[in-house]
Amino acid sequence: MKKFKDKKFAAKCDRALILRGCEMLGMEVSEVAEICIRIGN
Repeated sequence: MKKFKDKKFAAKCDRALILRGCEMLGMEVSEVAEICIRIGN
């Protein structure tokens, strides 16, 4: 999550879109990231 705030990390990702999606889910970004990492492995 430290890297999420760094604009150079995944520079082409739309962070506003990610934050809006998390808000729509009623979840924190860290929760969504954890789920995505688990599913990806």
